[in-house]
Parts: sequence; C-alpha cells; structure tokens
Amino acid sequence: MANRRDRTVVTRYRTAVGDDPLRTWSDEELLIAFRQGKREAFGLLVRRYERELYGYLRRYTGDDHLADDVFQNTFLQVYVKADQYEVGRPVRPWLYTIATHQAVDALRRHGRHPTVSLD
Repeated sequence: MANRRDRTVVTRYRTAVGDDPLRTWSDEELLIAFRQGKREAFGLLVRRYERELYGYLRRYTGDDHLADDVFQNTFLQVYVKADQYEVGRPVRPWLYTIATHQAVDALRRHGRHPTVSLD
C-alpha cells in the first residue's frame, strides 16, 4: 500500500508529464483560478508565456539580462495585482501592458533606450 509521500511524488510526476487538467484551461481561466487560490495555475501561466514574452522583452530592451529582470518583475506584478484583473477581458494584452511598462521603467533606471534599425 502506498504511503502519503509516494502519492505526492506520483501526483507531481503526473503534473510534470502533462496529466494536468489545468493545461487545457484558457489564460483567463488560469488567472481566475490563481485568484481563487490555485497556485499551480500561476506557474502554468508563467510557463505558457515564458518563451514568447521573454523574446518580446529581449527585443524591446536589447539586453538579455535586463529582459530576464523585466520578465521576473512582470510576473511579480501579475502575482501582486492579480485581483486588479478585470474578469472577461483577455489576459494576453493585460500581461503585455504590464511587461511593456516594466521594460520602460527598467530602461529609464538603466539610462538606456531601445534602438531601432533604420534598415
């Protein structure tokens, strides 16, 4: 008979390999679930946008390290301000607005401005 620790390990493994029903939820459903206390929904939202949003921030800031900091600050703000999300509105534009504001603030703090190619 499996003990509680073994069941926990199996549950974590299933989640890691994709046996998680949250994966089929929309961004909006994940954010609402997070607001209701499902912490794993927040982690899935971060992973869902990790590559796309980081790539956007890297292009916007022109700096890998700064983009990484801005990415982390973006999701820190999402975590802190999740209760300000208006249910029924798309999460993606809200998330990109937060990311852009964080990038602008970071560039101001670092005294840099994004460069634009004239080609």
